[in-house]
Amino acid sequence: MEAIKGLIASGQKSNLLLAQQFCICEGLDFDVLVEEIWDLDFWRTHLFKLRKITNIEAINLLFTQKEIHLSFRKLSKVSNSIGLLNNLKFLFLDNNKLVDIPKSISNLQNLQVLFLNNNIFDTIPESIAYLQGLKILGLSEANVQDISDCITNLHKLEDLRLFYNKIPYIPQNIDTLRCLKYLYFSENLIPIEELEDLKKHLPETKILY
Repeated sequence: MEAIKGLIASGQKSNLLLAQQFCICEGLDFDVLVEEIWDLDFWRTHLFKLRKITNIEAINLLFTQKEIHLSFRKLSKVSNSIGLLNNLKFLFLDNNKLVDIPKSISNLQNLQVLFLNNNIFDTIPESIAYLQGLKILGLSEANVQDISDCITNLHKLEDLRLFYNKIPYIPQNIDTLRCLKYLYFSENLIPIEELEDLKKHLPETKILY
């Protein structure tokens, strides 16, 4: 069973076909396993191009996607299966009702751009800390009140957008983000003196406040 699930989770068409054959031989319901692993109901609801194709074609298409737009969908949660989209480079989740994102998102090591603007987070989701390839992170107007130090793990980050939140302080060690070119802190609760001092520690970064 675990071997079959592994084939399905791989997202590759050849493996999916092989898993389907195994299911027939073992008397298992392939579509039930697919739904358990990939949560295709979620993806078909929000991605029109998946609605009229087979499960195998839908998974293979999802697996090969490099860019997914799920903005303005009134989402309160995102499927855990998003962590299976290993080829994803651009993910847009703006203007939803998200209070958190799945921990599985930490598997997206090829992700370069993540937009989470206009949601209702209290703090920056810890799982973001593992996105080591991330270059642009948008968390503006997202109700963020606590900016955890996890942000300082994103050493390839070039553009960090945090304007229009309720952030009262600058995270420690943010000056270790040596690739950072743009830092947007306007309309928060951070004292001007702290922002002025930050400019000394990040002289190559354009800080907007």
